[in-house]
Amino acid sequence: MTKRLSQWQRTLGWSVGLVLAVGFQGSLGSLCWALSDSPATQAEAVYRKLPDFPLENQYVRADNNKQATESTLISRFIYYHTTVKGRSTLSRLDWKISLADYLGLNEFLQPETYPGENFLKSNPLQNDQARIRSLNRVQRDALVQALVDVYGGSRATGAASAPLPAASQARPTVPGDRTAQPSGLAPLAAPGSASLLDPSGGTSSQSS
Repeated sequence: MTKRLSQWQRTLGWSVGLVLAVGFQGSLGSLCWALSDSPATQAEAVYRKLPDFPLENQYVRADNNKQATESTLISRFIYYHTTVKGRSTLSRLDWKISLADYLGLNEFLQPETYPGENFLKSNPLQNDQARIRSLNRVQRDALVQALVDVYGGSRATGAASAPLPAASQARPTVPGDRTAQPSGLAPLAAPGSASLLDPSGGTSSQSS
């Protein structure tokens, strides 16, 4: 009886250990995924596409007085877009809406919820807003495109246009083929015809 109980305890202990190990690996995997998808990590990918975009990572942490180099303008913009506002990362329009917030054209940015307010010595909101407002339209469009590319939005939004169906493609015009012209319209004049100079389109009769 004692021997059977000991075997059962060993089996139970092994099973519990396996469950804990699998659970730990799953949690670790989720943590790794979260870190790889963090605003700071995604911002690095955007900066690789836009190497001249301002970093604005000169701010100092409140807890240790060290420079928070990972807190950049783009990482704070991503955090604002995804966490503060909860907007889609796959929608070009949503990114533009967040830009509109910074430009003062949509919603007002709130200092108490702005990224970095809770751990940086000074709130970067005003400076970040000024930086975004200083961008021209081409630079703002480039930022949106880089964000869409990094988050894979081109696949989700179907940016690539599908080829036209064969039936809708233009038919080559064959001389004498009236079926190529829309019904109810006069045939097109031949190249070089003097009727092309007629304001009426060559449809009026000429006087003899």
